[in-house]
Amino acid sequence: MSSTITSALHWRCVPNLDATKPTLIFLHAAWMSSPMFEETTEYLSSILSNTNLLCVDVNGHGKTVDGRETFTLWDQADDIVTLMLGIKKAIFIGISMGALIIMRLALSHPSRITALCLISSTATAETPDATAAITQVRNIWVSTVVPSEAIMDISIRGWGGEPDLAGTRAQQIKRHWVARHSGAKNIDAILKSIVERDEILGRLREITVPVLVVHGELDETWKVKEAEAIRDALVNAKVGLEIVKDSGHMVLWLRDSMDIAGMIGNFVGEIITSTVH
Repeated sequence: MSSTITSALHWRCVPNLDATKPTLIFLHAAWMSSPMFEETTEYLSSILSNTNLLCVDVNGHGKTVDGRETFTLWDQADDIVTLMLGIKKAIFIGISMGALIIMRLALSHPSRITALCLISSTATAETPDATAAITQVRNIWVSTVVPSEAIMDISIRGWGGEPDLAGTRAQQIKRHWVARHSGAKNIDAILKSIVERDEILGRLREITVPVLVVHGELDETWKVKEAEAIRDALVNAKVGLEIVKDSGHMVLWLRDSMDIAGMIGNFVGEIITSTVH
């Protein structure tokens, strides 16, 4: 089941949405879209058969074309809550930008959260050096009608690890970028929401639901210390931290992610069992 014309944000649910069942809501990384979770949801559907697996394309991404043109991460969180389709509470899974959004959703709408899975995330503000580097990449990206192979390769390498730039997975990401994120109009609002984000590390004590933090050992976007800082700041929540060996920032889609799906499945299975009983 997928969204209708009445929904500003495009969404897809496996199987057909039933608001009475436990729900997982997946939020993708920046300049990605909900298909990055297809491998994950295919696995989870086999072990969580009585659960909604709801993937959303947030503003500026994927098949969401009638959403906000400018937005903050807090706006993105508000729009997800507005979308929730009669679902009172959900387990939220987010990667990179998606994790930034769901942390803010947990702070601004705590009653809508059952648990969180934060993949490749940070709770700190962007540094001036990182902002300058991102701006440089942005300027090269938009200097051509579609991003060049060279600048896309630089972007993927920047995630850390040893990505296979010529491999099927990297090529799929590049095709998506060319189709959906060519030109300033299709990247600038997203970029602004990320580089101008506020620091929320000091507020994470407000989160009391269970949290799973997953982070690539070789992540160069936000290093492992960012995940450790999130874990340490969640003083009022039950927290688990999983470090993915030999992986960079994009632990989903760019690599076989059955290990991540297994981590999510184990975490969610415990949450659902505990809430049922």
